[in-house]
This record gives sequence, structure tokens and C-alpha cells, in this order.
Amino acid sequence: MDFSSKPMATIQVILDTRRIKKDKSFPVVIRVHHSQKYISIKTNIQVHPKDWDPIACKVSKSNPNHQKLNHRIKELDLGYENRLLELQRRYPDGFSYEELKSHMLSEPQVRHSIKTFWEQEIAKLEKVKRFGNARTHRISLTALDKITDLNIPFERMNYTLLRSMEENMQERGLKTNSIGVYMRNLRVIFNLAIKKDVVNHAHYPFCKYKIRSEKVVPHSMSLIDLRKYFNYQLNEDHPLYKAWLMGKLSFLLCGINFIDLALLTPDSIRQDRIVYKRSKTKKLYSIFILEETRQILEELRKANHPTLLGILSKTDLESGPKLPYIVREKNKQFNMKLAKLSHLMGLDVVVRSYTFRYSIANLCRRLGYDISMISELLGHNHGSPITVGYLEAFDKDRLDAMVKSILDAILNNSVNYKGRT
Repeated sequence: MDFSSKPMATIQVILDTRRIKKDKSFPVVIRVHHSQKYISIKTNIQVHPKDWDPIACKVSKSNPNHQKLNHRIKELDLGYENRLLELQRRYPDGFSYEELKSHMLSEPQVRHSIKTFWEQEIAKLEKVKRFGNARTHRISLTALDKITDLNIPFERMNYTLLRSMEENMQERGLKTNSIGVYMRNLRVIFNLAIKKDVVNHAHYPFCKYKIRSEKVVPHSMSLIDLRKYFNYQLNEDHPLYKAWLMGKLSFLLCGINFIDLALLTPDSIRQDRIVYKRSKTKKLYSIFILEETRQILEELRKANHPTLLGILSKTDLESGPKLPYIVREKNKQFNMKLAKLSHLMGLDVVVRSYTFRYSIANLCRRLGYDISMISELLGHNHGSPITVGYLEAFDKDRLDAMVKSILDAILNNSVNYKGRT
């Protein structure tokens, strides 16, 4: 490549036949020429002369690892080409050999690939115990890396490659929203890389590429189904009894997510409220304990246990990155029991743990409550932080009253309900 400033600099990949190894191979080096001098930069790759193509400057197909080695060589070559361009921009009127040598050798020789940078960010999430987010990013990285090799510089990712990845996943039968989750996580990584100066914003591919999504039909229970669920009679010795109570509790705690339910501790009970920080958003929740809620907590509460309901053991809590997978498995078992309860009660929908969250939102809306109040109930952001600060005490009282009226609508039939029952 010609970086024609005064004087000119060029870069090439060569097999350095002056330095033979014990196995008769030679090192592959990146050589930067300038002012009739050159710098040789190691790649830590050795190749036999019979496996080297001197014209194409790459490993020939006779080497069984030629694809992997050539990919690595190309990545390094591109990194140093970019560094020369940076130097040219810094010294548009020319630079000396000493300036070139200092610039090329003072910085790390290997630029981040998308994959290595992503893996480092996952490790950071695990270090601060954000295991759920780490798991989501790990799943996205694994899925996308199967579609296309992400061991490439950020600069290589463009609109065309993103569209190709999307089409490949569509051909494999992945749903639009699943693809969207993977692409949004890739976008998060790109934004982080830009903030950390790993890649220039000029190479950001998401300006043109738009992540698509499909509306999900809310999986909610009708008022009739909720009444069936809450008023159903199960004996304490029934194998589904505890799952039934946990379902009630999920609803009464404003559609709490299963992971947050599992992570509740005895300290989460503060006087007449359940206080916890949501795992997904880190938003603080404070939920009034109704009399029905208190009774269920007394039945399900595990004495001398690190978690309130005994869903997770001390060993589970100390499992680190494995914790999200343990929670997922326990949620799966809970959903299986809820499905059996749905069949037993003759409900119109097959209930899952997340159904209670959809159901409380749907019921609030049909009872005539304002969407802003429902957003506050579910912990969604709305309004400015200042406004929320002014209204916090007032909203808490209104939310408590709303939760009481919702339970009254389920346990008593005298209520003005808009929509299907």
C-alpha cells in the first residue's frame, strides 16, 4: 500500500527466510518500508516455504490450516495499514523513520476483533455479577458467530454483512424478534467499542441498518380466568399447591419476574412492603403487602434460608455465571406446573410465569386506570426524573389503592370492568 507523503511508506507481508526455525519453517512478518529502511513486526506465525505463496503473500492451500492462518495475517495486516493511515493523518506533510517506528511499535500490535472485544465485555459483566446480562450477550455472540466469523475487525462489519447475517438467520427459521435481540446486543457492543476508541464512528453500520421487530400478542388471562385461578381450591398436600401459591404471589407482587421472585431475601420485607431491585433494569421496586400477600408469604417462607421462598439455595447463589442457567431451569419447572394447573382449572390460556405480568397490566387497563400508572406499577420509565421525584409518595398511595382494587375485582364480582370478562 502506498501512503504517499514525504517520504513514502509501504507495508507488505513476507516470509522472512533469514530466520529459520528448528522445524525448518520461517516466520511470517509484516514489513514496513520507509526512507530506504524498514521495520519488521512479528506475527508469531511460522510457515514452511512450500506452504507460502510469495506472489499473493499468503499461506497456500497445501497447509491444512491455511484459512485460519490467512485470516489472522489479514487481520494483523489491516491493523497496521490503519495505523499507517492514522500516522499520515497526524503528519500530512510527511513523517520521519523514527516517528514511524515509534508509532508502529509503541501501540499494541493486535487490534480488537468484534469477538475478542465482546468476550472481554462479557467477562466484565460476570466480574460485577451481572450474570443475566452476561448470559444474554453470550447467547447472542454464539448465535451470530455461527452465522459469520466475528473474529474480524470492527471496520469489516458493514450494512451488507449485517443484511446477509439477518437473511441467513431467517433462512434457518429464526423469528424476527429473536434476530432483533441478537442484533441489538451487537449494536450495544459496537457503541461500547466506539466509546472506548476501538473503532471510529465512521465505521458504525447501524446508521443504515434498521433492526426489525414484530408485535407480540400479550399472553394475558381474562378476569374470569384470574377468578378461577385465585378461587380454585387445592389441598395443602397437592403436588401443585406451592406452584399455585407462587402464581398468586407473582400476580400480587405486580407481575414480578421469576428471577426477581427467586432472589427475594428475608431483608426484602420492610414493614408492610416488599422492596427489591429488578435484575434486568436495576430499578428499585416497593410493593405494598396486602393481607392475601402476607398469608401466602407466611406459607411459602423458608426459615433459616438465604432466599425468602427457598427457590435458590446458598450453593445456587454462589454459582457465579451458572446462576442464570439455574434460574432458567427452575423457571422451566415452574412453568410446567403452571401448565398443569391451567389444564386442571380449565383456563382459556396456558399460564406461564410471565403471564401474570401481562395479566395485571391488561386488567388495570380494562379497569380504567391510566397507562402512566400502569407503567409505574410495572417499573417502566415515564416522565422526567424530577417529576417522578415530586410524585413518588403520591404515586405510592395511588398504586397501593390500585393493587387493592385489582384484587377486589378478582375476589369479588361487583366491579365495573371494560372488556371481556
